[in-house]
Amino acid sequence: MAILLARALLALFLLFITPLSLAVPPAGLSTTDWAAIQAQLPTNTPYQARPVADGWQAQNPAHGFRLHFARDGSTTVQSGPARIRLRLQGVGYGQNLAPVQKPEAQQARGGRVDIRWNGQLREWWVNKADGVEQWLELAQAPGRRPRPDAPLRVELQLHSNLQASLAGEGQARHLLLRGAGQRIHFRKLRVWDADGQALPARMALNPQVDGTSLLAYEIDERKARYPLTIDPAFVQEAYLKASNTGSLDGFGWSVAVDGNTVAVGAVNEGGSGDSLSNSGAVYVFERDTNGDWQQAAYLKASNAASDDRFGSSVALSGNTLVVGATGVDDPASNSGAVYVFERDSMGSWSQQAILQADNAGGSDNFGSSVALSGDTLVVGVPWEASGAAGVTNGGSSGSAGSDDSASGAGAAYVFVRDSNGNWSQQAYLKASNTEAYDNFGSAIAVDGDTLVVGAPSESSDFIGVTAGPNPDVANDNNLASFSGAAYVFVRDGNGNWRQQAYLKASNTDAGDNFGYSLAISGNRLLVGARFEDSAASGINGDDNDNTAAQAGAAYVFVRDGNGNWSQEAYLKASNTGAGDSFGVSVALAGNLAVVGAYMEDSSSTGIDGNQADNGLHDPGAAYVFVHDGQGHWRQQVYLKASNTGSDDLFGWSVATDGTLVLVGAYGEFSNATGVNGNQGDNSMLYSGAAYLFFSLGELFADGFE
Repeated sequence: MAILLARALLALFLLFITPLSLAVPPAGLSTTDWAAIQAQLPTNTPYQARPVADGWQAQNPAHGFRLHFARDGSTTVQSGPARIRLRLQGVGYGQNLAPVQKPEAQQARGGRVDIRWNGQLREWWVNKADGVEQWLELAQAPGRRPRPDAPLRVELQLHSNLQASLAGEGQARHLLLRGAGQRIHFRKLRVWDADGQALPARMALNPQVDGTSLLAYEIDERKARYPLTIDPAFVQEAYLKASNTGSLDGFGWSVAVDGNTVAVGAVNEGGSGDSLSNSGAVYVFERDTNGDWQQAAYLKASNAASDDRFGSSVALSGNTLVVGATGVDDPASNSGAVYVFERDSMGSWSQQAILQADNAGGSDNFGSSVALSGDTLVVGVPWEASGAAGVTNGGSSGSAGSDDSASGAGAAYVFVRDSNGNWSQQAYLKASNTEAYDNFGSAIAVDGDTLVVGAPSESSDFIGVTAGPNPDVANDNNLASFSGAAYVFVRDGNGNWRQQAYLKASNTDAGDNFGYSLAISGNRLLVGARFEDSAASGINGDDNDNTAAQAGAAYVFVRDGNGNWSQEAYLKASNTGAGDSFGVSVALAGNLAVVGAYMEDSSSTGIDGNQADNGLHDPGAAYVFVHDGQGHWRQQVYLKASNTGSDDLFGWSVATDGTLVLVGAYGEFSNATGVNGNQGDNSMLYSGAAYLFFSLGELFADGFE
């Protein structure tokens, strides 16, 4: 069902012969994908459905849900005071529905509950760490159509202590449940037939006198070939543009998302009347209580000057927003600066601090990357020139930051905020094998007491993981120019940092740029290598063929209980192509990973379109992957802009909080302004845009707001 984070597949297929067998994949899913989904169903977990007098009960400890699967076929999800009960009512055409009676068979195995309603209709629910998924299958079209235009209708009874209403018009209609400060969305539907043809579909809601409602999916399948599939796994939540859209502004160069707040950087924005060319700006968008997005703030540096490139990087955590400005010329040309903004209790944003390196040098580009976790801020400076190696803890870089013997070696600076809101430097980080032009600090990621720094131009041909601060001598051999590396640092209870690991790809090769992008969530790390050359596709394919130059790849690493890191997965696009730059950007939150490929060439639009046409030049794409909690990854969805165009560079930047996926396209051409404007005019070259997608892959994985 199209419920907040609910993946409801209504797959209508004719091979429904074995009542509760899951051997045959539903329509639209490959055997490989279906096997990956099946692998997500362990038989004995904290999510296991356990028998009770009236069916089964289950807990979802990851999200605090309580579930009850009753023998009458109803499913109840409860979190705190919020309660939602759903039960299939009927299937048919128009108002001529065949009622769904008591289930003929039910069974539970591990975190899955299967319900067979009759010989044609089946439902099952899957409870796991990602959330709760619902699936429905119907064997064939339900009877005769009473009139030529009667839609196929799948109807469910909805009972909730939240108020239900419909919003939107036509195909954009969605259901909103609200009450007591809580909000749940039933979102837009995507429907296609056996030939991949998209079908018109919408939601309908009919309140009943007993206080319940009838929720229906209405589908026009007159020109369809069965089986059909309904899969609202992701929908585009919003199309974001600046309030003052201008040519070459580069809106979408950097993006960040946290809950109901989004930040988008436009590095070349020029201020009022473009009087400060390329000074840069950041736009903050917020979602209101009705679920609508609107611009909440337009931010400029307090000392804005031309060519500052404010918005080169952004990071967002709660009420704190950090913005990098690599072109700031004080105290030296392009030395760079970082600006910290805070949101007050009234929702207003104000600048609180300006941070710079204590050893600032010309062309250091301080602020090229920023990462924020609570009161810890890390700033990447890829062109810093010190030849020092290792960690300097304390309030300054000291003598380590002053030798300037390794141009472009790079550095990272850790700042912390005290209880009074004041920021101070905690550590100065260098690679354990510092060399000129390694660009250590090009990418930064931090989560709690762990941070990772990327050096995409590091040149060792070492493969895999080395623990500790003193890598093997092979790390310094420079036999794989620009292969790239990533460095993991951890902080102890006294606030001191040390290097924990040195990471290289499993297929290290010259020019791959491993470490160009980074994301971390708990004990899992995602590393992008935008120029990796393998022609493999999907998960853990052949990583050594090198027949697709600069196709790109991403690598997942995990840390065990002893602090040891190992590679968990090797991710490639489902439509790998030379020059796509898959891995130019990455984002990670919990079990959801996003990888951008800003030079991918498909002309498809929206979600899971045709990946193979390559009809445009560099419109870009993004790919969403999910982890099953048992070590297996699968690609969940293929994202394109809703107005795909050549050179839009969709996927240059990506961000996710596990529920929302934000994709920047700094080359997009539209003249639109604000939220959900006209996407089609293409009269404002490289103005840029950002696209916000709402995950419907799981049920209530975001909880209740």
